[in-house]
Amino acid sequence: MDGENCNERRMTWTDDAKGRGKADIIQPAGKETDRERYAERLIERCAESGELDGKRLGELKTALDRRFCETARQYTRGESGSVSGEEARRIMRSLIYQLDVCLLSMDGDADAISALQSAPPDGLFERGQRMILLLHEQTKAIFRRAYAKRLDVGCTEYRYAMDEAFDVYCARYSARFDAENCVATVDYPLLCAQAYELKSSGVLFMREYYTALLYENDFCSKFERRELERLLRGYGKIYGCDYRELLFNICEVVLVNAIAAKMLGKPEGALLLGVSDIEEFTERYSALGRSGLAAEANTALERLCPGANRFSSAQRRYLGGYIVRFADMLAQRFGLEDDMAVRRYIVVKG
Repeated sequence: MDGENCNERRMTWTDDAKGRGKADIIQPAGKETDRERYAERLIERCAESGELDGKRLGELKTALDRRFCETARQYTRGESGSVSGEEARRIMRSLIYQLDVCLLSMDGDADAISALQSAPPDGLFERGQRMILLLHEQTKAIFRRAYAKRLDVGCTEYRYAMDEAFDVYCARYSARFDAENCVATVDYPLLCAQAYELKSSGVLFMREYYTALLYENDFCSKFERRELERLLRGYGKIYGCDYRELLFNICEVVLVNAIAAKMLGKPEGALLLGVSDIEEFTERYSALGRSGLAAEANTALERLCPGANRFSSAQRRYLGGYIVRFADMLAQRFGLEDDMAVRRYIVVKG
C-alpha cells in the first residue's frame, strides 16, 4: 500500500500496537504487572470482563483515530493527511506507546482501569506524551551519571554503549512520531540479561538499560583499575584470547570474583584469587547446594561495600538479582569431575 488516508484509518487495539513498557521503572517499587503491550492487554481484559463497555471503548478508539489523523498531518507538516503504510504503523505504535507510558505511571492496574473508565481519552494520550518527554530528560541525567563512572577498558561493545549509542538515541529519537523506537542499537549485555531480552522499548528501554549500566559502572569503579585490568586479562586467558575481543558483561566477571573473595574472607577491594584460593573455596562450599551457596553469596554481597561505599537499595536489588545464577553456576561446576570447572567461572590470577 503506497499511501493511507487518515480519515480511513481505523484500527483495533491489537493492530500494529507493540508498545512495551517497563512498569517497575515508572511505577512505585514493588508493583508487579504484565508490562508487555500493557495498554492493549488491559483494555482487552476490561472489554472481556465488562469493566469497559462498548460506549467507552468507542470513545477511546475515536480519540485514538483522531489523534492519529492529527499526528499524521503534523508528520507531513500539514501538506497531506496521507502517509505510507509503514509510516502509519510507526505513528500508531507511537500513540499506543504514549498510552502505555501513561497507564504504567499509575499506581497499579486498579488506578489504570479507573483512568480508562473515566479520564478524558485525549488527556491520557497527552499525559503519556508529556511523561515520555520527562522520562527522556531523566534518562539523559542517568546516562550522565553512568558516563561519569565509565570504565577505562577496551571492550568494543561496552565502549560503543558508553561513547556512541546514547548520542545516536538523543539525535534521532522522536517522542511524537516514533516513540516506541529507541533508534540506537546496543549489543553489550547487562549483568542479568542480554540487551535484546529487555521487554521494554523506546525511552523506557534506554532508561532501563542505562540505569543498569549506572549500577554496574558504579560497582566496578569501587575497585582499583589495575586490579580490574588484571582480572579481565585473566578472564581472556580462559578463552585463549585478549579479553577485548570477547562479548561479555564486565560487571559479571568482577562481581563473581568479588563475592568469592569476600566468601574467603579476603580484604576489601580484593578481586584476584590464586589456585590455592579456589581449592579452599571448593573445599568450604562444594557441599552446600544451591540454596546454601545463595545464602552465603548474599551475605558476602552485603559486606562488599560497607560504610560510605554502601549500595543504594535499588543497586543492591539489581546486583542481588545475579545471586541465583551465581549459586547455579557454582553448583553445576562443583558437580563436575573436572578440577578446572570452577576456575573457568572464578578467574584465577595468572
